[in-house]
Amino acid sequence: MSLLANDTKNATLHAHAIKGAAANMGGEWLRQTAAAMETAGRAGDAIAMKALLPELQERMVKLQAAIQTALGGQATP
Repeated sequence: MSLLANDTKNATLHAHAIKGAAANMGGEWLRQTAAAMETAGRAGDAIAMKALLPELQERMVKLQAAIQTALGGQATP
């Protein structure tokens, strides 16, 4: 991942993409965390981005579970 290499530019682009995808799916908590990561990345703050990563991952898992539940527990391809 870009953050492991302290590549805040690419990590910021990934955070921006996640923010947009989360907004499109109604994942407001995930969107907020991704937005915070994007803001930190634009400031060049890799430490803040890394600190937010566990929260981002947790919220992604929760959103995925919510989507699967909404689909009746169907597995995604």
